Amino acid sequence: MPGHCDHWLALDVACGTGKIAVTVENLDQRIVAVDVASNMLRQCSARSRAAGIEDKVMLTNSRAEVLPFRTGSFDICFSFRFLHSLPRAAYFGIVR
Repeated sequence: MPGHCDHWLALDVACGTGKIAVTVENLDQRIVAVDVASNMLRQCSARSRAAGIEDKVMLTNSRAEVLPFRTGSFDICFSFRFLHSLPRAAYFGIVR
């Protein structure tokens, strides 16, 4: 994790139900949670609301291969059980 910043912005690609996003946010940082499945985003929203951090988790409906963010927008990017399944070109498009 970035150690020199008091506040950083994280990207969770294919966030699913938000378990990882909510855990990371508990480090008192902001996070953008992205998933293509609306039902996963609803579950992520419910999980962040239950944890009392819905104001720090921004939900975005998007495919991982075409993220709507500029290069360098995030301090850290992570994904659990997803990035390894992407074609190489799509992977490098995400981590740009």
